[in-house]
Amino acid sequence: MIRRATTETVEFPVVILGSAVLASLRVERMAMLDGDGRFAAGHDRAEALDVLIDARAPEPDRERLSGVFVRFLRKDFSGLSYGLALALADKRARHPLEAAPRLIATGEIINGGEGRIAAIDGFEAKARQVLEACEAAAEPLAFAFPSANWTQADSETRQALKTAAATGRLSLRPADHLSELSDLWASADESPAARSRPWLWPSAAALAASLLVCAGGATLWWRHGQPLRACEGAVIALDAAQGEARPAKVAAAVEACAAAARARPDDGRILFLTGQVHHENRGYALADKYWKASADLGDPDGQATWGQRLWLSAPDDKAVVGQALSYLQRAADQGSPAAMEIMADIYIDGRATGVDVRKAEAMLARVRAITGKDSS
Repeated sequence: MIRRATTETVEFPVVILGSAVLASLRVERMAMLDGDGRFAAGHDRAEALDVLIDARAPEPDRERLSGVFVRFLRKDFSGLSYGLALALADKRARHPLEAAPRLIATGEIINGGEGRIAAIDGFEAKARQVLEACEAAAEPLAFAFPSANWTQADSETRQALKTAAATGRLSLRPADHLSELSDLWASADESPAARSRPWLWPSAAALAASLLVCAGGATLWWRHGQPLRACEGAVIALDAAQGEARPAKVAAAVEACAAAARARPDDGRILFLTGQVHHENRGYALADKYWKASADLGDPDGQATWGQRLWLSAPDDKAVVGQALSYLQRAADQGSPAAMEIMADIYIDGRATGVDVRKAEAMLARVRAITGKDSS
């Protein structure tokens, strides 16, 4: 089904200027990057892609190039001890649990080790930071770390961690391989995000409702005429299709929406939906063509999608990112939370704009005001 993407945040302790602090990273499922050699966007750490490749090595072929957006919420650290946190956030974003505990993780994913976890430096200081977080937390949390660090840790650190675990406030998860932590994410069969799509692509049923609401009721819905109804009906049928029935529904949706687009080339909503189904059919160039046309006609979902595509195509290019922000701003002015979240990501990423936390926080505040949910 076409679903809202899942976003997962995992914290990791780092030592900066001799003191341990908690940093965090965020991974969001992003299907528009599926199959791309650069399937993990948004970060500026070359080794992060290697971490994900190794962490995903045991997975089925169809999962290994699942697209994600990675955001490090703090960048002033060095080293590879964030690797385990990144791997777990990636697993949980793509295969989320219904009720996932707050998670702190530290450990290096061994290059070429296909999920094996190496010991890290400064474990005692990092463990103390985790214990401080445990004391301040309202809910229990889980701490994942290399088994080698547990056996090498001094007796004081081990005892302090055991004491916290005995109270039920801390779950200790030493591991030599990612597979030992597999209960921290759902299996592919259980996960509702196994076929997820970006946040700005709602379910087909939700799209149907939004079309009715935005059009002002049945009168304008019918005035759009048969092309929109045919396209939307095919998308709804595609959304409901699973297993062997899905390829035929994809083909039917492509045919119906392409016909609708030929009949109504001036309808931004039809063009947006046509882009969706072409992307579902892996016709990425066609999807881009229709999304851009939709955006130029003023459809807010088309503007948000095309703005995101532009940004991800050249996140270091000021001119391209400027164009992306122009589309996104127009969508945000029409009340699109998706566009606001993407703009926040651009300002946090900062490669083309310079990091601007104030602007990012302002955008996320607007999202919270609209949706009532925390997007940070």
